Amino acid sequence: MSYSPLTTYKAFTNHMSLGRGGKKVIKIAIHHMAGNLSVVQCGNVFKNNQVSAHYGVNGKQIGCYVDESNTAWALGVFDKNQRSINIECANDGGASTNWHVSDTTIETTINLVVDIAYRLGWTYIAYDGTYSGSDIICHKWVASTACPGPYLASKMRYIATEADKRLKAKRGSKPTPTPAPAKK
Repeated sequence: MSYSPLTTYKAFTNHMSLGRGGKKVIKIAIHHMAGNLSVVQCGNVFKNNQVSAHYGVNGKQIGCYVDESNTAWALGVFDKNQRSINIECANDGGASTNWHVSDTTIETTINLVVDIAYRLGWTYIAYDGTYSGSDIICHKWVASTACPGPYLASKMRYIATEADKRLKAKRGSKPTPTPAPAKK
């Protein structure tokens, strides 16, 4: 099993596909829950419906619902699902607030993105506001949906930029082994 050590709650769903069809994860997709669901409530949605995501974030809590080695049913395009890890973010406001997401949920999401990217061996996180040029993507770039909502969509560049800085710092903090001098 592979999932983030940052996970605080686990409730694996059967609404997913085993494996990734030999495809490599190349994207992390950010979604919004369209509600202020706890990580337990988010997991219940995935147990009772034909949809899923790998993770759900609310405040400092991270729920894991699909092992990263498996394919979540999140983006609406199976090939893109096979190539992505999907994160649902809780809203602390509804449509009238452009589906606002709390700063704490965004911070936790950034930390999760860094952890995922680090474990995937990524050395940077790119973002240019397009599917092809970004490692962190919006659901709406793949399917006809308003997800992740205007507020969270406006934070995507910030999420990617912060995650990239933290990933580079984390990679830099790991000492490079120095070979021992040759004995004469």
